[in-house]
Amino acid sequence: MLNSFLFNSKFNLNNKKIIHVVMGNEASDLDSMASSIVYANFLGKTANNDDELFIPLINIPAADFKLRTEAVYLFTEAKIEVSNLLFIDEINIEEIFKSGRLKITLIDHNKLSGGQEYLSGCIEEILDHHKDENAYPVKNKTIEPVGSCATLVAEKIRDRVGALENREEALLLAGPILLDTVNFSKEAGRTTEKDIKVIDYITTAFKIDRNKVFDRLQFEKFNTAPLSSYDILRKDYKEWVMGTKKTGFSSALISMENWLKKDPQLLEAADKYYTKNSLDILFIMIAYTEPEFTRELILFSKDAVLLESVYAYLQDNGGELAPPKIKVPVDRRAGFYLQGNIGWSRKKLQPVIQEYFANISK
Repeated sequence: MLNSFLFNSKFNLNNKKIIHVVMGNEASDLDSMASSIVYANFLGKTANNDDELFIPLINIPAADFKLRTEAVYLFTEAKIEVSNLLFIDEINIEEIFKSGRLKITLIDHNKLSGGQEYLSGCIEEILDHHKDENAYPVKNKTIEPVGSCATLVAEKIRDRVGALENREEALLLAGPILLDTVNFSKEAGRTTEKDIKVIDYITTAFKIDRNKVFDRLQFEKFNTAPLSSYDILRKDYKEWVMGTKKTGFSSALISMENWLKKDPQLLEAADKYYTKNSLDILFIMIAYTEPEFTRELILFSKDAVLLESVYAYLQDNGGELAPPKIKVPVDRRAGFYLQGNIGWSRKKLQPVIQEYFANISK
């Protein structure tokens, strides 16, 4: 049923006077994508305007969808064909905006990114669970600090029509709720009573095994098997310009040993990614639990002097970098390290590197 809706929406863009885009945030995690699809379908079925087309817009390029491995799995379970999804690079949203035909419902965020800010005058509704930035004077706004935006979508549908339509919808909403709350983990501290009520309803009404769904999604989220080294590098990537240097930070959830076994040409993929993004240095931050939590670090740069000086700075500032316990390639472009300071996540390492580049720029 959802598949038919998605097909009709994607391939009827030119047949309606008004295009009402239901759009998640630019990270396009499972919550954003699943909530957009279910809510767009609901709005389309309850609307009174035959000239208005409701369409979920996946806010990433189509080529990036395969990086969301948990979404690939859940959408397959919900019988959704990827070819029926509409991605941000498959629509000329600026042209629709200029034609005056565009309406927008924001899902799982309440402020547009800088590159999409020009669309702000088209926002009709906001449905979100993050802190309200009060960016737009939108009357139809639901922002509550629940565990997942999918909880709010399910609640809206039940309030209006009494029940979710089918098992596919229920799966799409249950998945992100369970993933975002870490299956109602007390340690994660993200669960609210509304999340619990929605999952209790879904699991009972549609006979869905909550633990089975969560365990499989958790596995798929960290499953790098279907991805190339290049895709692993870009799956969770951020970059900053620090002083005069452009730095990239890739987070990977596969051990250095397993990665090199999977792809002995890892450094060639790093070189390609480094070059494509015009970087001065690439930090490949590895984290995994086998069986103990471990962090590893690969520094990659074609500037050997920069590579050595960054390594020395990290050592002087608490990095506790040590040679890995496995055989690694000997290459002037890269340094392979076991990270003794496991508290140095990307969030913690970035300001350390920021300070280093600020100092050398003086």
